[in-house]
Amino acid sequence: MASTQGEGSDSSDPWQALDSEALSELFELLSVRLPDVFKAHRVIEQRTRYLSEAGRNNLVDVLSHVSTLAQGTGHLTVPQQRDELAHIREHMKRVLIEAPEQVVRAKLADIEPRWAEYEREATPYRQAGTLRGVPPHHELETLRENIRRLMDAGRERKRDATWEAWKEGAADMTEAAVGAEELADKLERCIGQAQHLRREDDREERAEGARTQGETTGTRRFRTSLFLGVCGILLSIGFFAFGRTTAPTSEVDRPPPPAVKQQQPSDRSTQRPSERTR
Repeated sequence: MASTQGEGSDSSDPWQALDSEALSELFELLSVRLPDVFKAHRVIEQRTRYLSEAGRNNLVDVLSHVSTLAQGTGHLTVPQQRDELAHIREHMKRVLIEAPEQVVRAKLADIEPRWAEYEREATPYRQAGTLRGVPPHHELETLRENIRRLMDAGRERKRDATWEAWKEGAADMTEAAVGAEELADKLERCIGQAQHLRREDDREERAEGARTQGETTGTRRFRTSLFLGVCGILLSIGFFAFGRTTAPTSEVDRPPPPAVKQQQPSDRSTQRPSERTR
């Protein structure tokens, strides 16, 4: 029969004051289960590069309840000892499953706006067939669906009461968190490539605008020069014509004066004086 207060036990070992079944369960939790919990917590942080606050807080709570057992071995009743052990199991379970679930939720919260940006930035280039060197869209959709499936499986195993189910649920949640990390990286690649293409398009558009502006300016200048040249020619012709109509007639162009008819000398005037006196 299990003892309740450990009467007659060695006072130098306070754990002997615990109920024997409680002591056996505590030994199993600390020697077998707790190393698995620490390992799972370390794996989720290393694989996702995310420090899980929930995992750390639950580990602290585990140690807190172990301390309560150690300090109250002389006066805790058996039901109270069972309660403390139940709290230790519950916090270990939360480290296994809830900590990676928190990581997944945090990752998905970051992915949601990035997915919207991916659809806005990358979709036009995907449709045009110019988004190359990045993961295809179906690969992103497959990752997204796989994350949902793993999270659902982890939540389902969370309802179980066995350590094996909790460990499998922890593995599912961890894989979902890793998948979310992978999805975030691939979205960044797609978005970065799309933004690079957009910058290239903007540069080409500005260059084309500058060329068009230069051609327009050159055309305008040519037309202006042509117009001024034609005006100058017309003015020159006008001035020349006006000068011809108003200038005095030159000696060359003036018509010759009418000829003066010279009178022929009469016979009398041509006769000699000697002949007239005859």
